[in-house]
Amino acid sequence: MKTLIRNFSYTFRRFFAASVLNIAGLSIAFSSFFVIMTQIDYDYNFNKGYKDYKKIFRVEVYSDNEWTEIAPRPILELISSSSPHILSSSIITYTVSNQDFNINGHIFIIVR
Repeated sequence: MKTLIRNFSYTFRRFFAASVLNIAGLSIAFSSFFVIMTQIDYDYNFNKGYKDYKKIFRVEVYSDNEWTEIAPRPILELISSSSPHILSSSIITYTVSNQDFNINGHIFIIVR
């Protein structure tokens, strides 16, 4: 073991710039790999906390050269009523700006 440490220290001192670049490159490569694999693991296991997670789907629409989950409500209602295999559906609304709701004379403001 002593010989290995002595050889490593000699090589590190002799080729200092190359050694530092190799160590930095390996560090960046391993950290990038870890971040990418963490994101992939999150994507594959996203709904697995729910019962019957294999039956959950999200509808996405291709418009303006990109995929988005924002679609008009009539289209989503048509999709959910078009098949007897769809047991239930839900529509999530994303708001970009502030919204005011008037419920029984009380005004509620949602700030995003």
